[in-house]
Amino acid sequence: MKKILIPVAAIFLALFLVACEQEPGEQEAVARPIKMMTLGEATSGGNLEFPGVISASQSTDLGFEVSGQIVEFPVDEGQEVEKGDILARLDPRDYQDKLDIQASRLKAAEADYERYKILVKDGWVSEQEFEKHVRNFESAQSSYRTAEKALDDTSLRAPFSGNIARKIADEFQNIQAKEAVLIIHDVTSLQVVVNIPERDFVQGDRTRTPKQVTEEINPRVLIASLGADEYPAYVKEVATLADPTTRTYSATFGFSPPEGANVLPGMTARLIVTPKRGQFGDRTFKVPVHIVAADENGDPYVWIFDPETSTVQKRLVKTGQLSGENIEILSGISAGETVAVTGIAQLREGLSVRPLED
Repeated sequence: MKKILIPVAAIFLALFLVACEQEPGEQEAVARPIKMMTLGEATSGGNLEFPGVISASQSTDLGFEVSGQIVEFPVDEGQEVEKGDILARLDPRDYQDKLDIQASRLKAAEADYERYKILVKDGWVSEQEFEKHVRNFESAQSSYRTAEKALDDTSLRAPFSGNIARKIADEFQNIQAKEAVLIIHDVTSLQVVVNIPERDFVQGDRTRTPKQVTEEINPRVLIASLGADEYPAYVKEVATLADPTTRTYSATFGFSPPEGANVLPGMTARLIVTPKRGQFGDRTFKVPVHIVAADENGDPYVWIFDPETSTVQKRLVKTGQLSGENIEILSGISAGETVAVTGIAQLREGLSVRPLED
């Protein structure tokens, strides 16, 4: 029996020694090849687009300063008018009667004033008596001017050149003072009103003038119905109080409509800006959207490659605006770092990887 057991033991010992010699090589993890990208310097993120609505640069609801019945309404919707043109008239008869009454009172008060001016000069009346007639004369003058203006206010005139956008009242309708009867607007110069999200607004420099901001963000207006042409715009005003519901800030950009194009208030448009850093948000990196995953809490993250250990680590990031197949990374990564681009779903913390050569 000893002659059989000794060779068998020797065989097992030899196999064990061979296995021990091979173990280190077999235990070395095989580095998974994946595509990677190295982040360049942070940029503004390229163009930003905001949907908006076109409105006239000047637009106002017009009404009479006095009440009465409309007896003339000679304009039509869409009609072009010049500054000072009469747009509507009220029945002036009551106001003419009031003016005539005040004219008579003024004439009588003026006569008394002239008479008492002579009497006080000659010493026939006191200064106090004369001052009473001075005040009566001044009061009559004021009442006359008020009646004169009321009569003039029975005519409604265009405050600026433009077009009749809408007639709200009708001829022969009785209206109250200040009640709107029509809307006039100027469509030779238009504006687009957009809402800037909080994330794109918070880091803008409020000390810059509208002209400076215009130069730095290069705003343009794109009207889809007119094709792909972009029309230069300029900053008019930016609200500093956010809408309590949407948490956005209203911004108004002026632009001139293309010649011959029927661009009207109420049409939709898109505002395109190319911001520098610090304008409408400090944009950082733009990466393919598929490389950003979400953890069990819904927080976005990317896989960062560590060249010293040739492994990947999960890094939480803050994302920004989605644009086509790319998404902005606002924070969490730095220029010069390398992120995984492929095999995202198969990666895990500390996994050994190597760059996949093209």
